[in-house]
Amino acid sequence: MSRRFSGNADHGRTEWRILISPYCANGVRGVEVTDQGSTERRYWKDDVVEMLATCNRYKRDIRAGRRRVKNYEEFKAGRILYVRARTQHAQEARDWFDARRKAAKELEALYNRRYKQVLQRCEDLGYWFVRDIEDLNRSLDDGIFQYLSEFYKHDITDYAWERMKPALEPCLLDWRCSWPVDQHVISQRMLLIKDTYDDYKRTLHPIEWLRLPPLKMISMMPAFRSLIYDKPDIPLDRLRCDEAARDLPQFISTYYANVKDVLLRTMGEAINLTRGTANQMVVTDDHLALASSAFYMRRDDLFCSLTDVLGQLSYSEAEDRRGYGGRFWLQLQDPEQFHYGLRLFKWDRIGHAICQNLAIALGLDPQATRPEDLDALDRYFFCRSEHCMAECIAMPWRRVVSINVIVGSFK
Repeated sequence: MSRRFSGNADHGRTEWRILISPYCANGVRGVEVTDQGSTERRYWKDDVVEMLATCNRYKRDIRAGRRRVKNYEEFKAGRILYVRARTQHAQEARDWFDARRKAAKELEALYNRRYKQVLQRCEDLGYWFVRDIEDLNRSLDDGIFQYLSEFYKHDITDYAWERMKPALEPCLLDWRCSWPVDQHVISQRMLLIKDTYDDYKRTLHPIEWLRLPPLKMISMMPAFRSLIYDKPDIPLDRLRCDEAARDLPQFISTYYANVKDVLLRTMGEAINLTRGTANQMVVTDDHLALASSAFYMRRDDLFCSLTDVLGQLSYSEAEDRRGYGGRFWLQLQDPEQFHYGLRLFKWDRIGHAICQNLAIALGLDPQATRPEDLDALDRYFFCRSEHCMAECIAMPWRRVVSINVIVGSFK
């Protein structure tokens, strides 16, 4: 008592005993509170001062012959109930805190166990290089990380793993393929794959080359990927490359279908975002053929129609100039990546409107104008933006559309 409260300690000790003794008889010593983890029992100073003052008043009245004994006993009984309630509340608060702390530790242990389950399954797939969960998380896109986080709330069952694996594998493969280990061997093998792919191209009409997937995409094809990145100590010969090239026709056909599927989903999602349920628009292949179907990729300019997108992807220098790594091509092999929060392409509403206005200005039907229709006109245009007018440069229609998308309007 004397350590906690200043003032007349001797005076306070007597009255404190009077007030506390019935509490002790009832098994209550005081209000228990915690201070930075301490569990010692304390009384609040204001309560002590008020109780002592009240006790002194009752004692004076009793000594003066006033009949206040009953009131005094009622006061003490009330204080006992009050202290019990405060003590119970403090204990409940401590129990709640302990339960929360225990639940947090259990959740952390649960997540660690599930992380280990994922790491074990990665090892079973042959991804021995995934040593810990930090390695795993560093390899993930933000969208995929959020998608996978939902699965850690439950044990990783076979069903859950079948849903996680398609989202996880492209990130792991790209991470593995980006290692500088045995880079000279990988470079030599890439040259051999390039020669094999060039030989395949020569079996096609030159016009078809404009839509073929680039070498980077071909190198991520499962048959070629294993030849490039697996077993660096075993020499790779042309015969094995020719055997893998037998899968090229089917792979390229699937590539076309995947690009189209991703564009259809992207365009449909963007257009129907502001439409009511009863007014949803069904996007078809015919819509992708229109010049007003404007898309842009991660770091590229605007591209109009499926043909333009395929042409840009096929442009061999674009993969290095635009920064498309192996993960982009791996994810493009699986349209379901669309559901993992990834958007490899985006439909551009402003570009769509600009292309329609351009077609109208040229006397064409915007609902039927294709890129080849605008190309056939062989027109060059002046852009009225401040920068372009200063340069006074005539440009083709695609360039005009791209610039006005950046400016934000078409004049």
